[in-house]
Amino acid sequence: MLLNIILAAVDVLVVQGLLFQTKIQLQEKQPSSFLIPRKSVAVENAFEVKQVKKFSPESASIEALGWPRILKAVQLRCGSSLGAAMVVSEPWLVKNANEAKEAYDQVLEAGKLLKDGIANSRLDAANDFLDGKGGAEAMAGVANTLDALEELVSITAQFKCFECPALSGSDWFKLREAKVRDAFEIDNNGIRSTRLSNTCSSALQEARNQVRRAEEAHKSAVSKFMEESKTHYFEIEQNRVVTAVDRASVSKKKENIRGLSRSGKTAYVEPEKLRKLADALEKAQYAQQQAEDAVLASLWTEVRLLESELRLCLIDAGRLDALRARFRLGNAWRGSVPRVTTVASTDGILALEARHPVLCLDNTQVTPVDLDLAPGRCAILQGANGGGKTQYLGTLGLLALLVKAAIPIPAAQGSIVTFFPTILADVENAAKLTFPNASTYEGFLYFASYALNTEKALILFDELGSGTDSAEGGAIGVAILESLLQKQNAVCAATHHPSVKAQAISRPEAYELWSFEGDSFRPSRGASAIRSAKALDAAERCGLPQDVINVANELLNCEQSDNDDLRSLEPALATLEAVRLRATLAAESAELAAEAAEKMRKEALQAINHAAQRSATRAFSAAQRIEQAEKNLQLLYNDLKKRPDANALTIIGDTLRCARLARKPALRAKREALLAAQGLIVPNSIKPGDSVVIVAFDHAATSISTQPGAQVLSITRNTADLRLGSKLINKVPLTDLAVWDVPILADGSADTIYATTSSYR
Repeated sequence: MLLNIILAAVDVLVVQGLLFQTKIQLQEKQPSSFLIPRKSVAVENAFEVKQVKKFSPESASIEALGWPRILKAVQLRCGSSLGAAMVVSEPWLVKNANEAKEAYDQVLEAGKLLKDGIANSRLDAANDFLDGKGGAEAMAGVANTLDALEELVSITAQFKCFECPALSGSDWFKLREAKVRDAFEIDNNGIRSTRLSNTCSSALQEARNQVRRAEEAHKSAVSKFMEESKTHYFEIEQNRVVTAVDRASVSKKKENIRGLSRSGKTAYVEPEKLRKLADALEKAQYAQQQAEDAVLASLWTEVRLLESELRLCLIDAGRLDALRARFRLGNAWRGSVPRVTTVASTDGILALEARHPVLCLDNTQVTPVDLDLAPGRCAILQGANGGGKTQYLGTLGLLALLVKAAIPIPAAQGSIVTFFPTILADVENAAKLTFPNASTYEGFLYFASYALNTEKALILFDELGSGTDSAEGGAIGVAILESLLQKQNAVCAATHHPSVKAQAISRPEAYELWSFEGDSFRPSRGASAIRSAKALDAAERCGLPQDVINVANELLNCEQSDNDDLRSLEPALATLEAVRLRATLAAESAELAAEAAEKMRKEALQAINHAAQRSATRAFSAAQRIEQAEKNLQLLYNDLKKRPDANALTIIGDTLRCARLARKPALRAKREALLAAQGLIVPNSIKPGDSVVIVAFDHAATSISTQPGAQVLSITRNTADLRLGSKLINKVPLTDLAVWDVPILADGSADTIYATTSSYR
């Protein structure tokens, strides 16, 4: 609303011709919605990737893998702030393999056709205008931007894979005719300066001629006056020549005094002849400024009417710049475009001589590795601490992300990378980032729970099973891996747990064990033995005090003999571990079967309940029919009493007595049906010590309420004294007592199966 009010006010000023005469500057106007950073924002701040406060497992994985570093590297290779803004504003990660292939074609095309780059200074020159500013600088910026766009138009005409709807459509054709392009003079560098051209307005040309003539006359008069005068003259301000005179001697000529000394005794007087020429020059300069302001006002109005077209063309330019930046980043790390496949192809990631992208940005010596991971399989990484396992995981994850962003990957030509819709990586505390309020191991479990609900995804774990008891952590880790593989996920996990490694050895059809040995950082695949983590070597390499390392070594030697025996039994232990895991899975299956049996039991009880309810409904219907017949007979009997027919009266009276006799068992049947609906029956006998349920029927025996858990204390004729919890209840009629007909309901499970109050109408 504020922006609309400001623009409406500007339109009024333009119509009245007062915009630049009153020198209104719209410097604080709200920026528009287009994603061009303001010039007042520092470049490094504009390039910063803003982090969100809350992370999903997927966004936390991307963050932990180092993706913000990749985005910043792309931004720094953009030729304009337009492209840099597009890097973080555009939906960069494509949705499927076909889109990734098309995006790679666009990147290659933009990189080849835009070899000389994009004129960033000229494309960004329109930022002042787009930020709401006016004046010669803003208009000249628009003119320079239009020149740069014209160069892009000639290039985009050759594009086959990328469409530029604005630059190739009516939007550009409107802009190319704008008068602002020819309104400014061109400097020696081919850039339009902020000086308006004389050809843009005859009034401006005439005003400039007047200024030129006035300047020449004033300059000539000053030179001649100084030659003829013996007094020293100097220029106190622009075009104002004065001489120092005693103030008392010029008191009658105050209009020519241009200033006073600090003491006030000396006055600086401008000669009358020079004053008139200087006044004429200032008048001419003011007229020139008025003519320039009128031209700028006209240009500003014209450009503002074309603002939407300008923004659309700049969006196309920014996208081109961002595409070229991806190409430049790929060239920087000598990358290649892989063959992108779908998960259904089961190719997975097969990359030769792959390098970690973030390490490539740091210009460090990166050891290339071969990546091989297919959907439905799991790679287990073992080896020394600091041997390269985490780097291997990061390379896998980032290469999959680079494909989703259509950035050439740092790997050899001919590499294959499957497009994974979901990428989850529990590396660098990604789980803790997602669940900050959980403990380390709880965060891992939450993260794993999320991963177990995905399928055909790339899932990475660093230090799988750590953070808890070794045996339990290893068992949970193996169970998680088995479940993930059933959903055709491609899984890679670095671990030091023997049970996880043993699983890989015992199931070569689904697992592959990779070993990182020595300082080569290159793994060897297909290992058949469990390797040590070499923690003591890592401790020494990281600067742990030698005395601490010596103590650890002594403690390790105490167990060395036992360890030697264990190492000799490693193959057998691996087999036993696999058998134990299978037994664990069998136990879990048995637990699931027990849960299914319990569910069947509850369903059976519900079926019993429904049957009892149906029987009760039929009993109530029969009782209601008897009651209605009794009422009808009573009415008929009352009517016949008024008549002399004694035989009919006798018959009706006998029938009415029979109906009343039948009503009592019907009422009893209604009560028994209500009890049956609750799983209760009328007891045959009650004795002290029995556990009973207190029941209460309404007057018509259509609903019942129960109080279970009462104990019989004593019985006197037709009543009983009871204890219900800590309360004593005396003289309860025996007809208001019942016992459980379904024993399983006496433990309280009836609350989950039956309502405590039944009602039938």
